[in-house]
Amino acid sequence: MKPVLRRAVLVSALVTLMAHAACGTEEPRGSEEARDEVGEARAALWIDLASQLGTPVATGNTLGGADEYQPPASCSDSPGGPDVSFKWTAPQAGSFTFTTAGSALDTVLHVYRFSTTALLGCSDDVVAGTNFTSSVTLTLAAGDVLRIVVDSYSPPNSKNGGFKLNIASNTPPPICNTPPGACHVSPGTWNGSTCVYTPKTQGTACDDGNACTTGDVCNGSGTCGGSALACNSPPGQCYQSAGTCSNGSCSYAPKSQGTACNDGNACTTGDVCNGSGGCGGSAVACNSPPSQCHQSAGTCSNGTCSYTLKPTGTACNDGNACTTGDVCSGSGTCGGNAVVCNSPPGQCHQSSGTCSNGTCSYPAKSQGTACNDGNACTTSDVCNGGGTCGGNAVVCNSPPGQCYDNPGTCSNGTCSYAPSGLGESCDDNDACTVATQCSGNGDCVGTVFCQCPAGMGCSNGACYLDGEPVLDCTPP
Repeated sequence: MKPVLRRAVLVSALVTLMAHAACGTEEPRGSEEARDEVGEARAALWIDLASQLGTPVATGNTLGGADEYQPPASCSDSPGGPDVSFKWTAPQAGSFTFTTAGSALDTVLHVYRFSTTALLGCSDDVVAGTNFTSSVTLTLAAGDVLRIVVDSYSPPNSKNGGFKLNIASNTPPPICNTPPGACHVSPGTWNGSTCVYTPKTQGTACDDGNACTTGDVCNGSGTCGGSALACNSPPGQCYQSAGTCSNGSCSYAPKSQGTACNDGNACTTGDVCNGSGGCGGSAVACNSPPSQCHQSAGTCSNGTCSYTLKPTGTACNDGNACTTGDVCSGSGTCGGNAVVCNSPPGQCHQSSGTCSNGTCSYPAKSQGTACNDGNACTTSDVCNGGGTCGGNAVVCNSPPGQCYDNPGTCSNGTCSYAPSGLGESCDDNDACTVATQCSGNGDCVGTVFCQCPAGMGCSNGACYLDGEPVLDCTPP
């Protein structure tokens, strides 16, 4: 193989593939790999024919094509011309012939291992003096992958032209008469590499070889199978209901002594097996009434206990926690009056609720609904939408005098203020005193710094008599 450097050429209708397969027609695959190199392109073209056989399997024209391969000197005196390369896989072991019979092009056919340059065969003219047909016959193993090159002979007047590639097997296909099972059709068909057997239609009778199955049929995918023989008909009630199958026959083990059974007397109870297949019991006790509104003791007839109805109004429990006063109806049923849900848990719940499992639930009133949270130390009480009532806390910030702490505390809607500590500074608004301070009990007191005669009072540094200033006070 010689590399050829050339400008990339798009060749329209280079090859037309005609695939002929034993089981139908398949469109062969093509592949092209290309890469740019210094403004030019090198293309290695090949068309995948898979494992096609036929006359032809491909037709084409080398006109405008690339010269990728040079014919080996062993089979042609030509350096070759434009060519087309094919990939092909041997479908089975045997002899195969590759020809260009029917080609207008003077061809040179050379065949290689696909992944190597190992030449397997080459042909120029099959018959001397005939310039067109080439033929190569090879013995191959199944799965051998080849590169088949249809090359042009070199003279200019015959370099380009149409060609046909034909591939034929010289080995007759094997006879396919050994299907893998009874649920495959014989004979089968040879697909070129193996025998293919069609599964028989689903439901076709067959024999899976197991005497403990019945109704054996094909499943449509090549498998035969049947339903397990059902060993479920013991000879008596004191035998196990499920037996075992062996060679197509069912056998049943006796039930253990004391196993419950029915002795055929409908008004006996406690019937048990005796360990050897026999059954017997005691008289039935009718003490299981169908409901609490039937008498507890009944009578047996034909194996059935019947119970007298309790009178209308007999106390009972209907099993519904949302009813009260349950009583029997006189016809065997128990019922009561619906629980009334009218006691909401708080003023922020709707007054009418619903009962579930014996408990009443009440929807919360809408957020902002007026209410009373019962706390005199809040104002503007409203519901919060989740069932709770609340308001804004009363603000205690108006103490009765300067010798009380601010803020105070609210209790029962009334603000109270603690007296300021003894010795805290204050102003008694008396000009006749000095060193004023809180007394610890809410009063503001000071020390007198001037004196007035008996019967006069001191205020703002003056002595008063009957409300009128008379004279200035004097220090003590």
